[in-house]
Amino acid sequence: MSNPPRNPWIEAKRRAKEARRRQWVRDHERPDRRAAWDALRAAIASCKVSRQPCELAGPDCEGPEARAEFHHTHGYAEEHQLTGLWVCRPCHVRLHKAEARRARKRAAKEAAEGHRGRPGVLILDD
Repeated sequence: MSNPPRNPWIEAKRRAKEARRRQWVRDHERPDRRAAWDALRAAIASCKVSRQPCELAGPDCEGPEARAEFHHTHGYAEEHQLTGLWVCRPCHVRLHKAEARRARKRAAKEAAEGHRGRPGVLILDD
């Protein structure tokens, strides 16, 4: 007796849920990110930092009324934990996509240049 065919809609939801879980694990395995999020949360709670409206006015921006998220522009290092921009969700996604695109271009450029004479080394920072 063979198994009945699987419902494609249910399979797509299962794959999406698994992708979200993998992303969550990837995000939370980084102690520098966790520390930056905790520092920002503590700064907001102690009123050292307050939430601001979206600082970008992108084409899909939800406007100043939307709940803003903090984008760490200089990474998650301790000295930059409270350095960044307040942006709405669509603008935040757009920023991360642009950063990923720049990283892919840098990686391709490094690969084309032969890793600056160091085989096997991929440099992703500027």
